[in-house]
Amino acid sequence: MRSSLFAAVLAGLLPALAFGQAAKESATGTSSRGLPLAPVEEIESAAIQQYRDLVSSAARHRALAPEEHPPLHRVRAIAERLIERAPSYNRRASQWKWEVNLIGSRHLNVLCMPGGKIAVFTGIIDALRLNDDELAFAIAHEIAHALQEHARERVGRARPADWLLLNSAVFAPFLGYGDSVPQPATDGNKLLILKYTNDDESDADGVGLELAARAGFDPRAALSFWQKVSNTQGLPAWLLTHPAYNARIRDIEARLPALLPIYAKATGQDPERLPAYAMPAQGKPEPGRAN
Repeated sequence: MRSSLFAAVLAGLLPALAFGQAAKESATGTSSRGLPLAPVEEIESAAIQQYRDLVSSAARHRALAPEEHPPLHRVRAIAERLIERAPSYNRRASQWKWEVNLIGSRHLNVLCMPGGKIAVFTGIIDALRLNDDELAFAIAHEIAHALQEHARERVGRARPADWLLLNSAVFAPFLGYGDSVPQPATDGNKLLILKYTNDDESDADGVGLELAARAGFDPRAALSFWQKVSNTQGLPAWLLTHPAYNARIRDIEARLPALLPIYAKATGQDPERLPAYAMPAQGKPEPGRAN
């Protein structure tokens, strides 16, 4: 399969770049934040099915990176370093059958489904010209969502009877299918249409940053990542305002003093002598497709 095939855009696929969050394993019916959790087996089963649908659709449209594709090797190498440390945040992660795929699409998207199913869209790498540290932050942030079990929290707030709708609708926002997936008709069922909160996003930044730092990726890359996002045309307003862009940057900056020693230890450097972070040159940003 030629690399030019990766310019293909999945038919009917809409973007869903929602940088998520992470948390501790909970064997009980409530999360570490005291929120009700949906049954883990049902959530992970639904996620696996939705992921299979996504990968199958990409393959049918010749947009699934083949095993020999170098950019896929890069994405998997970064993800493997993060996955190795994931069980420290959620013991169930050691039981997950992790998968990492690269999908050729202009959409700016990274996702990690419950159960460790990761997909990276080429659009976010190409449009933002991400270096390894920046890409690691994006992937770690999404892994953090799965580790924190935010999907279980969102669904756990719905009625148990509504869990039957999992396979048809609950993960539509993760995959970005929008109206192409049948949506629940009632207001109560709309709880199944997952949307992360400001608290979720902040937690995901925090856990994702620490996860990336422990894996030897520079946490300062999160700042250059969001700077690139802010300079890219074609992004929806909610991406910059949920949480507010400036507040997000300040929050990340406040976390760095605690994260840099972790990064230094992981990379065998003296935390007092870390070289200054050089903001990667972005060049002229390419318009992404995020809506």
